[in-house]
Amino acid sequence: MPISFFRPTASPRRRMNMFYLVDTSASMKYKSRLDDVNRAMSEVLPILRDVSSQNHDMCEIYLSCIQFGSEARLIDIEPVNVFDYEWHPLEASGYTNLRDAYAMLEQQMHRGEAMSNSAQHVRPAVFLISDGCPDDGWLEGLETLRANEGFQQAYKIAIAIGCKP
Repeated sequence: MPISFFRPTASPRRRMNMFYLVDTSASMKYKSRLDDVNRAMSEVLPILRDVSSQNHDMCEIYLSCIQFGSEARLIDIEPVNVFDYEWHPLEASGYTNLRDAYAMLEQQMHRGEAMSNSAQHVRPAVFLISDGCPDDGWLEGLETLRANEGFQQAYKIAIAIGCKP
């Protein structure tokens, strides 16, 4: 068979999951902290799209966001490709329930496409964005999360917004 019959196929790109935990408690209203976060997230998306499109031989970037005020809420069921991700401004209310956000992240790091087939994934990244002072129970939630293999391997970045009023 002549070599011209063989067509190379592109190998699938690896995947990087980026998990954002965004504090939406009432204290984030102070000095427009959450407005700043909303603006920053809208501005970072085009940058992440550029990075994802320019690293053809590396990975595609997928985003997942968990907001936490009185309750934690997963904005998307599964991480979404950065090219399909749309940031919708979040609103602040309630207290700082970081414990439930950690529990939700721990579940996400076990689920479906978020972490399946680790050979096709690069290390995930976890971003915690908060003005601080979580409510009770967060330390127990963190200890459970620390036992998660995906979290152990993840890049972890905490971003402090403002200072204590």
